[in-house]
Amino acid sequence: MTEDGIQLTPLAGRVVLNKKEAITGSVFLAILINIFILVLVQALNALVLASVPALFWVLTALLIAADAVLCVLVFRRAITDADEGTCAPPYTIAYRRDGYIVLCHKNGEREYFAVTDVVDVKAFPAKLGFIVNGWAYSGNLNYGRITFYLASPYGGEPIKKSVKYVVNCAQAAVYIREVFLPGCRGENADK
Repeated sequence: MTEDGIQLTPLAGRVVLNKKEAITGSVFLAILINIFILVLVQALNALVLASVPALFWVLTALLIAADAVLCVLVFRRAITDADEGTCAPPYTIAYRRDGYIVLCHKNGEREYFAVTDVVDVKAFPAKLGFIVNGWAYSGNLNYGRITFYLASPYGGEPIKKSVKYVVNCAQAAVYIREVFLPGCRGENADK
């Protein structure tokens, strides 16, 4: 694989969502939203609204409308995620032969930084991402975010550069740390 005549070595894959998974995950999330709204309405009815029946119906109508809007937004977000994933490169992180790491974001944007600037690399699996952000990715791919910590040119706090939707993010971070960043083996080597 080449980019501007410089060879790229992909280091981490990208989670790609298909429309079937997006719809399945959206239905699951819509069911969770509906259950939450139902419990909220029942709790408010038992605690506050029993003495004011008219207020109960007004609040119930507002919550049902909010529920419908949330469910539509969930489905829209899922379908958008599925459509955007098809145009992104199949990898999220690559090593450029001239000593640069390339982060490929889902929207096609790329970031470059020198390997020598990297102080550490950590993985952050998306524990709730399967529901909130990742919908219903099949196969439990241990997907998440990888963050690179770059040495600040002025000293002080390291600069963070992250990429999301990384397949097997924990294993990818360990591989990157051990193979491409031999100076980064420290207290976080197990992450």
